[in-house]
Amino acid sequence: MSERTEYVDGAPAWVELSVTDLDAAKEFYGRLFGWEFKTDEDSERKYTYALHQGAKVAGLSQIPAGSGQPTVWATYLAAADLKSMVDGAVRRGATLLVPPFEVAGRGRAAVLRDPSGAVVGLWQAGAHIGAERINEINTTCWHEVLTNDAEAADAFYTGLFAMHRREIDDQTAILSINGERVGGRRKIGQNLQGVVPPHWQTYFWVADVDQAVERIRELGGKVRFGPVNTPHGPLAGVTDPFGAHFTVIFSTER
Repeated sequence: MSERTEYVDGAPAWVELSVTDLDAAKEFYGRLFGWEFKTDEDSERKYTYALHQGAKVAGLSQIPAGSGQPTVWATYLAAADLKSMVDGAVRRGATLLVPPFEVAGRGRAAVLRDPSGAVVGLWQAGAHIGAERINEINTTCWHEVLTNDAEAADAFYTGLFAMHRREIDDQTAILSINGERVGGRRKIGQNLQGVVPPHWQTYFWVADVDQAVERIRELGGKVRFGPVNTPHGPLAGVTDPFGAHFTVIFSTER
């Protein structure tokens, strides 16, 4: 179990699902992960927190009708000084998609596209630090940026944050801060070039990947690949009924 009270700059601090049918998403993820939900009725989009054993572990927000916004799981990296971090990101070739904005006293956020094409958020904590629990069953346990341009992604994240990159093979690298692994970088496979755009992928830890895959299918989701065995544990790439991709894994490394 890992309870969190703060995050260092660059560490994935929060994940958020933007979805067209908030009630249906709550039903799906509640039955999949056993999450409960708390909705901020005062927020414009009825922002909803997913709770695991009473702790905030993810967010869900309603996509406005006709906005054209895709249904995705988005990763937010911690940034103690949001303005400085946004300025540094733009200097390093990022495109600012959503300028810094206040989130009702809970913190400040911004969204950008990194030089390799992946969209990522930045989160400056206020009353809301981000995920209060990670690295346990039914919470996030890993985040990685998938890209066609590994060199650009590596240069951007290690330059913007105090990250160290360690190559695993010619496709994969581990990103760490102060000796702690915070995420990964992986090249998009040749068979998926032009099919899968650069993006940040969210991994959720489950007790049994086979059972999770069966449950996802029962609830209307799809399995893109797997389950497959990996050095990190069995995993599967899946899609919820609304089109958002994520990965389920039984991690053997924590």
